[in-house]
Amino acid sequence: MTSHADYTSEEWNILCTTPLKVGGAVAASAPSGVVGNVKETLAITNSMVNEAHRYTSNQLINEIVPKGINREQVNTLAGMASNLFQQADIARTQALDACRQACQILKMKSTTQEADEYKQWLLMIGKNVASAANEGANLLNVGGINVSPEEVRILDEMASALELPEHLMVGLLTDSSLTNPNPNANPSPGSPGA
Repeated sequence: MTSHADYTSEEWNILCTTPLKVGGAVAASAPSGVVGNVKETLAITNSMVNEAHRYTSNQLINEIVPKGINREQVNTLAGMASNLFQQADIARTQALDACRQACQILKMKSTTQEADEYKQWLLMIGKNVASAANEGANLLNVGGINVSPEEVRILDEMASALELPEHLMVGLLTDSSLTNPNPNANPSPGSPGA
């Protein structure tokens, strides 16, 4: 397993900022209104921490995960998310570039298991951000779909950029939360079941 000391400062910065870029790009791909954007922004850091529990023996992930978030970091994240929401194409490009760069760094310096776990962790962060708010919901977050086609598309593009082996993606991007409408959504007038 590798640790912070095994990477240059530039490599470490890429590995640490890629989860934020992944989450930001997914959130920006299909803006969810004010309440939804707040939920998706919070989901970025919450997912980083919560999903890291799946990889307790992965030193790389555990050194990247924030141990606690102070007010300054929250403000920085909120500012970054706000900029990303306004520039979805830029956020997408930056996230995909970061995924490719992280993949190359991991190929050079990490074990296969460590690299695959990092990549899975990134996709789970993106998936959790996509699921954090209903797309097309009203102000009360009622209606809409759980995950938009745009969010599914960016997650697929990220998986490709990360070169994650197909057998490791089973279950990550294929469950019903990424393809079925929100079961609690109110059907729109004129739609089946309305």
